[in-house]
Amino acid sequence: MRIIAPLCVLFMLTAACLAHADTWYVAIEGDDTAPGTSLATAFRTINRGVEALQGPGDTLIVGPGIYHEEVFVEKSGTPDQPITIKALIPGRTELVGSVRLTDWRPVEDRPQVFVTELDRPCYLVYEKDSGTEYTEMANLRLVQKNAGTFCTDPEAGLIYVHPSDDSWMEHHIVDACVLDYGIASKTTVNDWDHEPRRVGLVIDGFVVRDYNTYGIFMHNADYCAIRNCITHHCRRGIFIYEALRSEISDCEAWACADRFNREQGNIGIMSYVAECLLENNVVHDTRQHGIRFYGGHYGNVMRGNIAWNCHIGVHIKGAFSDREQTERLLRFADGGAPNIKPDLPVLFERNVAHQVDGTGLIPSASVFAHNTGAASQSGSATERRLNLEYAPEDEEAMGFVAPQWHDLRLQSNSPHVGAGVGGETPGAFPYRDEVFFVGPDGDDNNAGTSVARAWRTLQAAGERLQAGQTLYLLPGEYTETLSLQGLQAEEAPTLIRAREKGSVTLRAGGKIALNISDCTGVKVEGLRLTGATSAGAAIAGSAEVTIAECEVFANAAAGVQVDGSRDVRVMQSTIVGNGVGVRASGETPALWIVGNIIRGGEPCIELSSGLPEDGWFDHNNIGDGTVAAVAEQAIADLAQWQAMGFGARSVDLAPGLADPNADDFRLTRTSLCRGRGYLDRHMGAGREV
Repeated sequence: MRIIAPLCVLFMLTAACLAHADTWYVAIEGDDTAPGTSLATAFRTINRGVEALQGPGDTLIVGPGIYHEEVFVEKSGTPDQPITIKALIPGRTELVGSVRLTDWRPVEDRPQVFVTELDRPCYLVYEKDSGTEYTEMANLRLVQKNAGTFCTDPEAGLIYVHPSDDSWMEHHIVDACVLDYGIASKTTVNDWDHEPRRVGLVIDGFVVRDYNTYGIFMHNADYCAIRNCITHHCRRGIFIYEALRSEISDCEAWACADRFNREQGNIGIMSYVAECLLENNVVHDTRQHGIRFYGGHYGNVMRGNIAWNCHIGVHIKGAFSDREQTERLLRFADGGAPNIKPDLPVLFERNVAHQVDGTGLIPSASVFAHNTGAASQSGSATERRLNLEYAPEDEEAMGFVAPQWHDLRLQSNSPHVGAGVGGETPGAFPYRDEVFFVGPDGDDNNAGTSVARAWRTLQAAGERLQAGQTLYLLPGEYTETLSLQGLQAEEAPTLIRAREKGSVTLRAGGKIALNISDCTGVKVEGLRLTGATSAGAAIAGSAEVTIAECEVFANAAAGVQVDGSRDVRVMQSTIVGNGVGVRASGETPALWIVGNIIRGGEPCIELSSGLPEDGWFDHNNIGDGTVAAVAEQAIADLAQWQAMGFGARSVDLAPGLADPNADDFRLTRTSLCRGRGYLDRHMGAGREV
């Protein structure tokens, strides 16, 4: 009894602690004087929600919308009961640290220099339509001499810019970063201080952009995690400094670079770091580092990340410690008892670096296994096995599935399939018969597992493809329907892609060009769908289907038809000249129509059964017809649609297409669709002249 009674007390105390974990809410329509205990009584600002968090196990849920604030979280949970701050719907809660600059005026006697008001300090300025980060100059004379530059006059409250193309400002989208931190847990006053610690903090599902210093930042992080976040156009993207058993996973970052510190970039865990994880992240388009561990290391894992268009892709660098050294370096972590596990290597495995302009993979002092990328002379790996390294000029001969999509899986006839020790396939992806090809010059008697052995007909491809597999369509025109039926993907989605974006046209020989029914987890990208008497793309009785980067045009009834399906996303597509742009009927919860060019439909968007639950319709260039019809109500124009609470960031502007009469829907250099879409990408399919 003397033993059992204290155990019972401990159990009851633990249960009581668990029972008192609270959930708080923030919404864009909220009020910081409200209780914050439900979406109906939500706070207005994220900082007010953070203030309400009491301790271990508490959760803050943030509703969709744009939040213009710096969020500082100086609270801890425990390893078993973290404090969690998460977006209600990942990808729809956005923290923005910039202001969009408009009302430009030419500066007298300064050709190509323009001025507008800016009443706050600014260190980063982005021209989003061209992807240019303006370089700050010391004075107006230097701005005049150099395109893609800016300077400020704080006393006058003015900013001067010289656009990247030496042109006017009408087509440029310029954002000036005026806030420093997106989401941050600084933990200490001095950067060099190793205590106190931030323990058990999870950040999940946010989009963070345009901050002067960091998108997401943690310092002295034990048992912390940053998951499912997107960060772009920040000086530094997602970073943790000094960490024990923390992770950054399933995140994406791009266009993050620090012109004052060459060691920065998109994602990193740096300083003294032990038993940490960088996994399944996507990093791209930075002049600095894609993703890296940098500092003192023990037992860390770099796994399953992909980097492209970076200066350095995937990187482990620094001093490497044994267990005893790590215990000493991290002696302040985990309550002063870090309990570092013995004999842990640093693992660098199944990563991909593609089209880098410096070095792809740097695996210092790590077990370097099953990676794919440009060969590197840097990095002293302790062990190397089954990596697929190549010179950039040899890429075509490697037999990769689809380099334009950065898909570096291998075709079946690649010389590297089964070429490793014991018949294993080297590289990040074990070879499986999971990628197939179809093309006008193929043969349905082929295996379909390479470009050279492609199938011939879409009928054969649709009948043979299984859930979770990938089908690449080779360039050409197809005059039949691609039908996908009953594909229930449980993990990886079923992918349907044009191997070369915009090179594949499904010119329907009947009612529908692309027919998806009774499917779960299908993603279709890069196709041109036209000539259907019913719908370019028809989705029925399905879930988690995405149509993206497609051109859907000249279909008699509807461009895209969605019937009785949930979690359908029509994203970044050009949908023009159809009877109806996008039509939805029946129950279609969580329908997204986002980032598209939708012109010329009557209406552009038809929701015949009313507004779907959790639907989202924004970042579209929409017009040249009735904008929307909801049940029996017609919405004549964008202003009326916005007055109903939809499309706040949509526009009705001449899209600037190359030659729509010749079915050429590429964006011209001065297109007003550039940089105005979701995540500051181009509206529409995004292909450019």
